[in-house]
Amino acid sequence: MKQKNKKKIIWYVVAAIAVLLASPNSTIVKVTMDEVGPLWFNVFRFAVIAVLMTPFIIMSIKKMTKKNVRYALLSGVAYATAVVGYTSAIHLSQASYVSTIDLAIPILLMVYSILLTKEKVTRKSFIGIGIAALGGFIIIALPSLLSGNLEYGFSIQATLLAFLN
Repeated sequence: MKQKNKKKIIWYVVAAIAVLLASPNSTIVKVTMDEVGPLWFNVFRFAVIAVLMTPFIIMSIKKMTKKNVRYALLSGVAYATAVVGYTSAIHLSQASYVSTIDLAIPILLMVYSILLTKEKVTRKSFIGIGIAALGGFIIIALPSLLSGNLEYGFSIQATLLAFLN
């Protein structure tokens, strides 16, 4: 029983570290891309990931099947498309604007899961995600709305690219 609780705690720590590493992502991306541009930023980013992940891929190569490789390649293309869209949206607009648009992602994921996997979503879950997204939007957008500072740099291209993410 103690071993199970220990593993559970470790995963909470890993999740907390992931959140701390990902939280300043939009700002770091914006500052970095001012120097190199979104495409080179992604080339460097994926090169680092490839180097770091190669040992793990080599260790698990015996477990790969044609089906696994196909799904891995499809998810890789989807992820690369999302990341390029995300960084391009930040390049065309402000990091705070793209972060605000990103608040809709849980709702979109729920719609995707209903359409693609026929997953059953309870009304309670849908309302919960909606309230969470609305709360995040209020926290980010309300100060701008109240101060009258609406210089988010609205861009149709940035909005579409952010939703691509």
